[in-house]
Amino acid sequence: MITIKIPATSANVGPGFDCLGLAVSLYNTVEVEPSDTLKIEIEGEGAHSIPKNGTNLVFKAYRRTMQHLEAPTVNLHMIQHNQIPSTRGLGSSSTAIVAGILIASEISGKAVPLETALCIATEIEGHPDNVAPALYGGFTVSMQKEKQVRTMSFKVPDTLVPVALVPDFELSTAKARNVLPQHVPLRDAVFNTAHASFLAACFAKGEMEHLLFAVEDRLHQPYRANLIPGFDEIVACGREVGIPVYLSGAGPTVMALCKRHNAKQFIEQAKPVLACHGNWKVYELEVENEGACVVGK
Repeated sequence: MITIKIPATSANVGPGFDCLGLAVSLYNTVEVEPSDTLKIEIEGEGAHSIPKNGTNLVFKAYRRTMQHLEAPTVNLHMIQHNQIPSTRGLGSSSTAIVAGILIASEISGKAVPLETALCIATEIEGHPDNVAPALYGGFTVSMQKEKQVRTMSFKVPDTLVPVALVPDFELSTAKARNVLPQHVPLRDAVFNTAHASFLAACFAKGEMEHLLFAVEDRLHQPYRANLIPGFDEIVACGREVGIPVYLSGAGPTVMALCKRHNAKQFIEQAKPVLACHGNWKVYELEVENEGACVVGK
């Protein structure tokens, strides 16, 4: 069987709404081989909620890519091993899309360049902030104009330790987008442009000491904060010890960008806050500087 491994991703990274993303060391793995009939097995996260028929997102992305390659779509026997919580702001849908694209390339025997994969994935997902780091790894800066998508990726020093705080409730991207205003004040747009640009420069130069202020946002986090009980308290908890905290993607996962020497300190400091707001899982992660790949055939 062909085995594909795809990292989780954290989109926006504060002010970079729909354009910045970070790959982290939590993975979904898909084993696949051609089959006479479509058979999908799912283990781990989403085992009871992810479709096991032709509407499965991995299969849909595979089928769309085969159409692009002008190759016949054959049925698959597919086993999804999911570590990434679904509908939590960690790019689970993007891992499915990227997996489908890589599967199509392997089954068809036709190469899909990264730039093409990015365009197909963005077409399906609607925005590149998660699919780009899933494909390229590291920290990515993306822009989209109609069907044209461009990404630049940067390796991230291993001194950065992302800590994901994942609550026990789901939050759909659609619901999280519905609370956003259609228009924002010019001063907020300027604020985010400056902060997103400065944040990208921090990652490009590897100067992480400025991230505490660079992750501030006025376009989406203030509106989504009420959807995540305890969010403002967790942010304040991080700021007390100099650790930048932001809403991962549309949420509800909250991400802290710690350093190796203070990650455990932050986790201990956050535990009392988390305990007041339901059940949370804490993942002490690494930045994944490599994107999705084939790990076995």
